[in-house]
Amino acid sequence: MSVKGGENAIVESQGKKKILIVDDSPNTIHTIGQILGSLHFELSIAKSGKECLETLEKIKPEMILLDIIMPDINGIEVCKIIRQKYDASKMPIIFITASPDDQNLAEAFQAGCNDFIRKPINETELKTRVRSTLEQQELAKRILQDEKLVSILEMAGAVCHELNQPLQVVLGYAELLINKYSADTPGYDYVEKIIKHSLEMSSITKKLKKITKYETKKYIGQSQIIDIEKSSGDRS
Repeated sequence: MSVKGGENAIVESQGKKKILIVDDSPNTIHTIGQILGSLHFELSIAKSGKECLETLEKIKPEMILLDIIMPDINGIEVCKIIRQKYDASKMPIIFITASPDDQNLAEAFQAGCNDFIRKPINETELKTRVRSTLEQQELAKRILQDEKLVSILEMAGAVCHELNQPLQVVLGYAELLINKYSADTPGYDYVEKIIKHSLEMSSITKKLKKITKYETKKYIGQSQIIDIEKSSGDRS
């Protein structure tokens, strides 16, 4: 486990899950770092409630391991503040506590924590709870993606339905015109282009109606749009 950026960061490698450890005890921080270091997480440290709130906005961790009893703002109050902005699926919180008082735990869950671990920390328990919570987080993300996909497909189907009828009318009139006039008639090539591009639009609507999974591509600025050519499916 390597340390980077002074006492405020224990960095394993880029692209790993970020976990913020919040505790005023150096021994607890060291113990958690030793246990989770072998799992190749990117670990950051905050030694107070105030420092926790400042740090999480900078690094946006996937999880917070939060001590309940701290000298400035206790963990329960910190949790309440975090939950005003981040829900339990986006930024899960596991409380670390030495308190035997179940009332503290009841308040912790009411504040919005996902789970808790008692001190002294057991290695197997810590690893299991961290993994389990992160797996639940990934499951919640997949469910959200599926819900977004359903919404996109429903909207695409509605758009295709609304476009199809006027598109067929345009194609019908264009074909009547092109059959009525010869190739040397002024404007003939324009009618050909109308038919060509109308058929392209018809092809796009058919592709949209068949999409069951999709990929996106960069559009203007930071925005993303569906890449119709890379999206696929067998939607009836």
